[in-house]
Amino acid sequence: MNSSQKEELIQRYYGNIQTSTKTLIAAVDAALRTRVNPVVLDAGCGSEGELVKRFSELGDIYGVDLDCQTAGKLYRADLANLPFDNDRFDLIYSRSVFEHLEKPQAVMAELGRVLKPGGQLILITPNKYDYSSVVARFTPQWFHKWFVGGVLNVEYDMFPVRYRCNTPWWFRRLNGWRALEIRGLRHYPVNLLFSRILFRLAVAYDWLIDRLGLSFLQPTLFVVLEKPAGTASPSDQSQFAAVRD
Repeated sequence: MNSSQKEELIQRYYGNIQTSTKTLIAAVDAALRTRVNPVVLDAGCGSEGELVKRFSELGDIYGVDLDCQTAGKLYRADLANLPFDNDRFDLIYSRSVFEHLEKPQAVMAELGRVLKPGGQLILITPNKYDYSSVVARFTPQWFHKWFVGGVLNVEYDMFPVRYRCNTPWWFRRLNGWRALEIRGLRHYPVNLLFSRILFRLAVAYDWLIDRLGLSFLQPTLFVVLEKPAGTASPSDQSQFAAVRD
């Protein structure tokens, strides 16, 4: 299908459904507007810090990523070893990062350390139980690059996926955090846009799980966690680590 045909299908079936990125942006925007001079961390900001720039007028925004250079308020660092003091941030947000984490428990411990008591973590990440995630978990990296670049004809930075924490239950069972909202988000079947037939079959599947209320099967997870007020950030970060399934 050409670009106009793809756009026609997207608008026909998903024109009134907000994308996961727009859902994240709206949630972060709303959270920032309730705070005075908030200090904020973009956990996994990418090489250019796109959202750091977008939110710059609403707070003191910092970004961390392994794929960026340390400059200004962007830091090249591992999320499991952040270059910030305890209780530094009022809000942390993350977009499409948790599916790549090798050690998600260590990352959650570190995010808990640098977040202020009463602060929130807002994130979106692919759902382990979505069919695209299942395929991604059992196919090699070269296949991902070939499919995205050769079949979908999309330029996109490809990083290995782990899916070690990408279920609603993993986030609900975290120590030291209060779950404020965990739900699945609908999205058009972007990986099947090369085929009108497969795209429509995926739309039917999406319609079915939505009607049945099976949010845990939706392609994206939207998660809002809170570090309870009065919670200190000790040198022992184990209280913010995940309980194993």
